[in-house]
Amino acid sequence: MIAPKNDTNETSSKTQREWVIMKLKKDGFITRNECLKNLISRLSDIIFRFKGEGWVFDSCFIPSKNGGKDYKYTVKKIPETGN
Repeated sequence: MIAPKNDTNETSSKTQREWVIMKLKKDGFITRNECLKNLISRLSDIIFRFKGEGWVFDSCFIPSKNGGKDYKYTVKKIPETGN
């Protein structure tokens, strides 16, 4: 699925999966709220599929900037074909 085109949306020229992979490889983690901000509402499904491909994650709730909670996935292992 291609993310919607939007000038403020970083995912406009990438698929959601490609954007998540880029973010995980760059920063080593990703959060649910950051994905929602980029119009990716099914991060848990993307992570579930990555796990089936051999990716390993730690995950936990973290405080969000507005005083609520966010969910963070931290990469522990990327398979050799992690694309």
